[in-house]
Amino acid sequence: MHLCVYYMFLLSALATVPAPAPSVLVGSGGCDVSDSLCEPPVPPFSRQIVLLSAGGVKHNYTTPGAPSWLHVSGSCVFAAATTDNSLLSYKLGAGGALDGPVSAVPSGGLAPVKLDSAGTTLVAANYGSPSSGASVASFVVDPQACSLTAGASMPFHRSSVDPRRQTNSHVHTVVVDHAASSANQTRVLAADLGGDAIYTLDVSASGAISLLHTAAAAAGSGPRHLAIHPKLRVAYVVHEMSNTLTVHAIDDQSGSLSLLQTTSTLPLNATLPTCAGLHAGLGGCSKAAEIVVTAGGESVFVSNRGVGSPLTNTIAGYEVLPHGYVALAQLAPSATRFPRGMTLSSDSSQLLVVGQGSGNFVRFDVSSTPGTLRLPGIELIAAGLSTPTTVVPLPLPLPVLAPVPAPLG
Repeated sequence: MHLCVYYMFLLSALATVPAPAPSVLVGSGGCDVSDSLCEPPVPPFSRQIVLLSAGGVKHNYTTPGAPSWLHVSGSCVFAAATTDNSLLSYKLGAGGALDGPVSAVPSGGLAPVKLDSAGTTLVAANYGSPSSGASVASFVVDPQACSLTAGASMPFHRSSVDPRRQTNSHVHTVVVDHAASSANQTRVLAADLGGDAIYTLDVSASGAISLLHTAAAAAGSGPRHLAIHPKLRVAYVVHEMSNTLTVHAIDDQSGSLSLLQTTSTLPLNATLPTCAGLHAGLGGCSKAAEIVVTAGGESVFVSNRGVGSPLTNTIAGYEVLPHGYVALAQLAPSATRFPRGMTLSSDSSQLLVVGQGSGNFVRFDVSSTPGTLRLPGIELIAAGLSTPTTVVPLPLPLPVLAPVPAPLG
């Protein structure tokens, strides 16, 4: 069946799956510059965290800045307020209610994005401006109060070949390597889209940061997000600008990454250009976004966002082979437009996707066949969200809150 026709068939199957979706928090990050069809949100909708409970109740929490990316650790919720260059922390209450902000601290750079944590250490990626402000920053967390204290900030000043997007470093993600961490130090991998590099860092319990290794990525590839295999010493990196996925072996002693494999997030014969600097009216383009690995390590999923082609706005599913190598198993329509945020439920039985351009949140059932989603098997969880860019599941069980009359933007 032609992919366009198949896409319409899948959309018609929305809301047909009875299994409940988990309670989640969704953050709004505004429009991506490549998506000219995106309608920029206005306050208060541009500065809100939305709770979507398993019981179907929606609650909006207005934040001091646009909560582009969210992270949940225990009873604490952290938000990267990209527009305000700050990090916000909240206490998670009954039913997912957010108390706070408990803290609102400078992010240690400009335009904070992805967050991750281990124990009492929180790390943040600061994307930066075209010329400065890119960094990895650390914070000490009080797990009872959910308050934040600034630790250190390590700036990066690399550049690469694309004059539109790579005149300076743009640190787009930080991921804690739990297998290589201890009570006294947290091992972190960070991807630099502007500098075409992946960094390995150690963060001490007091927040001090040391750089262990820099792995160069292919020129112009733009490494965006990464994930670590739960059982193998392998890291997966999605490259936004080249629409590629790379597989790396991790050396625990040196912190170095060794390239094992490079593969496309699109069919191998696809010739779509990058979306950098393009608009919807200028033809098809694609750029990769999010990456997740299932809890058992059998599957890797990557989202493609873009305009002008049915190959974009898709989920690429990969089967994990021996030694961590991957093989493309499926390219499924995402049932969203510009799927910028994506995550797995805690048991990896569901893939949760939010569409920045379409404003909807959908849930896929993950198939028992590695690298595939069950099709049809999509549930529309929410519509009318305001440029959602991040979705995170909440710990269960959560009592359902009573509904309040708060409009969704």
